[in-house]
Amino acid sequence: MNGLASGGVLLQMALRNLAVHRVKSLVVGAIMFFGTFLVVSGTSMLDSIRGAMEKSITSSLSGDIQVYSSEAEDQLALFGGFGAATPENGELEDYDVVRDALLEVDGVKAVVPMGMAMGTIFGGTEIDRILDELRTAAKTNDVETIRLRGEQLQQIAARLRKDVEASRVSASDQAKVDANIAALDRVLAPEFHTELETDTNGTLDWLDNQVAPLALDGRMLYLRCIGTNLDKFPTTFDRFELVTGELVPEGKRGILFSKTFYEKQAKNFVARELDAIKAGLDDGKTLAEDTVLRERLARTSSQYQRIQYQLTPADAAELTKKLQAKLGTQEADLTKLLQSFLTMDDSTFKDRYDWFYAEIAPHIRLYEVPVGEVVTLRSFTKSGYIRAINVKVYGVFQFKGLETSDLAGASNLVDMMTFRSLYGKMTEDQLAELADIKQVVGVKDVSRE
Repeated sequence: MNGLASGGVLLQMALRNLAVHRVKSLVVGAIMFFGTFLVVSGTSMLDSIRGAMEKSITSSLSGDIQVYSSEAEDQLALFGGFGAATPENGELEDYDVVRDALLEVDGVKAVVPMGMAMGTIFGGTEIDRILDELRTAAKTNDVETIRLRGEQLQQIAARLRKDVEASRVSASDQAKVDANIAALDRVLAPEFHTELETDTNGTLDWLDNQVAPLALDGRMLYLRCIGTNLDKFPTTFDRFELVTGELVPEGKRGILFSKTFYEKQAKNFVARELDAIKAGLDDGKTLAEDTVLRERLARTSSQYQRIQYQLTPADAAELTKKLQAKLGTQEADLTKLLQSFLTMDDSTFKDRYDWFYAEIAPHIRLYEVPVGEVVTLRSFTKSGYIRAINVKVYGVFQFKGLETSDLAGASNLVDMMTFRSLYGKMTEDQLAELADIKQVVGVKDVSRE
């Protein structure tokens, strides 16, 4: 029997067996089909997920390969290792040489320099900001601004006086309480406006020393800075997306805040907490059942001063009327109105959240460091000294696909010159200047003996 005839016989036997054992054949075939389907589709899905995750990471901050010094004391952690100190990842002394060597490797499209440093920004109090505006107004002889800010100072002083008086019960130094009240009474006196207009600078110096320290302390914001080439970074990492503002112009010092940091750290406390509560409610939680959300809301309602202290007299009067209409009350005390407004439940939260952003947010400083403002970045350098650099906030960015990631959103971008200053790296000109100073002064090493 030739091969063709054998094949025909075998095929007939197979078909006959399938016909005889129809149910068994269908069951076995279904199991094999289902198993094959799971393996193929599952593997494809995992490959797609892995590829998307890899693309999100490599196209946002890390790149495909990270090159750093073999003498680094700390392990490189672009998305982790968030301590208060600048990580010690070593230095590449001859970056140009390293870059040129890497670009000669097949498959290397671009090389982007990076460095990591920890910095801080001090947020001033509302009194500090008013005093800054008064100094600017004094230089330009802006009498109207001096008058309006003087009225705002008196409003803040009136509220501070109640707080200082309330602290008398637990204060150990009654004389200091009396001195603080006397200082606030001087601000509340009718002749304060005349004093402010006739001797603006002298009065501002006195306010700086005697009144400003009585306000709530300004917050210190910790931020992680990635120093990089801000011209090349946005074009190399395609997940980079500018949310607001503009890119740092070529050759300029500047900083771009990540949206995560900007919304969760630099935002007004009341607005930030309301956002967090809304996010919890959107996830299906309720104020009635979730203890954490209720406690968060209770803390928020006690922080009404973070709204009230920022309002001008005109804005405060307007908001008082709007809150009276909103709450259906004749209460004239703005403090009580704000506390009542911020006391919400599941039935009122959504409406008041929207009303807050529509009616209150436009009249307050919603962010500690608004886009377009110059801020002072501070850091401890490798030598242990503090360095301070003034940089302009040009914009806010995020990485597409990682918008909700706290790790990816923890890093802010600064130009390389600003990073060098934060890191404490001296330029060749600075080193030469230091050597000249040592030579002129006659500094030399002296042994213990």
